Amino acid sequence: MYHVDNAVMPTHDWKGLTIRDLTPVEAGWQASFIEIDVPAGAVHPLARSTKCETFYYCDSGELEFEINDQQFHVKPGDLVEIRANEWYGYRTVSAPARLLSFNVPPYDASATEYRDN
Repeated sequence: MYHVDNAVMPTHDWKGLTIRDLTPVEAGWQASFIEIDVPAGAVHPLARSTKCETFYYCDSGELEFEINDQQFHVKPGDLVEIRANEWYGYRTVSAPARLLSFNVPPYDASATEYRDN
């Protein structure tokens, strides 16, 4: 059993997004769990992981996802799967949004590539 206290996990900002990694390094988990606050007008640039499969759960707000040149409107309760090597990006529709991200294996920044939108 492992308990993670969200209130004490540090956050960092990246391109206007506030990211809280809820995966304790010392736990040795085989996946990572991340909370992402997406302010109105924020854009996640097109990216892909050469390693991780990522599941995004929309907790609040609405977003437009682009996955391999296809557009998806995502609202609270929706789940989006991004497979390794799939190009994706997202932006808020109008109001702030919150995403929960589950990555298998754990997120690895060195395995992430970006391209201009």
